[in-house]
Formats: sequence, structure tokens, C-alpha cells
Amino acid sequence: MSLSRLSPLFISALLISCGGGEDPKDDTAGGEDTAPEVETITPTEGNYSVYNSSFSEDNCDAATNLTEPTDFSLMDVAEGSFMYRLNDGPLLLGMAQCAEGDTNVYTCDTLNTGFDISVNATVSIAADAVIDLLDTGSFEGAAVLTVDCTGSGCDIAALNTPKGFPCTTTWNYQAAVEE
Repeated sequence: MSLSRLSPLFISALLISCGGGEDPKDDTAGGEDTAPEVETITPTEGNYSVYNSSFSEDNCDAATNLTEPTDFSLMDVAEGSFMYRLNDGPLLLGMAQCAEGDTNVYTCDTLNTGFDISVNATVSIAADAVIDLLDTGSFEGAAVLTVDCTGSGCDIAALNTPKGFPCTTTWNYQAAVEE
């Protein structure tokens, strides 16, 4: 029996029973089955205290050799961007601009800082941070630190790192706005 010989009534019944009579469901982005949209958060401008700070993937032995920063200051907060200052107590470590990529996740320009460890050695740190806003007054993040050294005293300083210079470590942190 060929398909052309089937009655139109039978074909209609076949299509309805196989789902052919329903509109197809849109499973693509923007269709009915998408996840709810995440609300964009604008952080509070001001000082944030660092807590739950730690180093991971620590090829520099940073937990022993570096002082963990104590606070951030967020400034120039606008929709989708802000500037941060990173401090170790009263000492300014550096500043960087951050821009929103994914909703509430900010990627920051490289913050460059450094310090002398002897008359003949200077350590430089390039920090590439990502900040994930949790709400208007708190965030968490991670910064990949690339630590290097210049000067004749770096051979001695390199003995304090498992891999020598340059080395990398990741600084993980949480911060909350100071009340």
C-alpha cells in the first residue's frame, strides 16, 4: 500500500497521535526552557576587608614568602566596571581596572607591584584577578600571581621557591565591605 492511497483522515489521525499536530517546543537559547536570568549586581563603593585568604597551586611558596593583602578599595563604580586598590594595611600594593564579562564576574587588568628583598634583588609580582560579586557588599575571587626577580641577589632568593623564578601561585580570597 502506498502513502498516496491512505485517506486524508487517517493521515491527520497519524500526525496527531505522533505529535505532528503540536507546535514544536523551542529548546534553543531564548526559548521557553531557558534558565532564569541572573540579576546584575552593582558593588558598593568603599573599603572591603579580606578574609578566607589562601594560596593554591603555589609554586612560589607564597604562603611562606609573601604577605597576604588585607583589604581592597572599590572606586569609580559604574555599570559593568570599577577600579580597585589592593592594600596590605596602610601600604598600597597597586590598582587595576575591572570590567564585567559574564554576569557579576569581573576580569581585571594586570596589577603590577614589587618590592626590594635586598640591595641586589627586586621581586616583581604581576597579578591577574577575577572577582565574582556575591551581593552588593561582598565578593570572592582568585588572582594568578606571576612572581619574578631581577638583580644579582635573585639566585639566593630563588632557593626559597620550589621552582625558582619566575614562578606562579594563585591567591584565593573573599572580601566584605567594612561597616
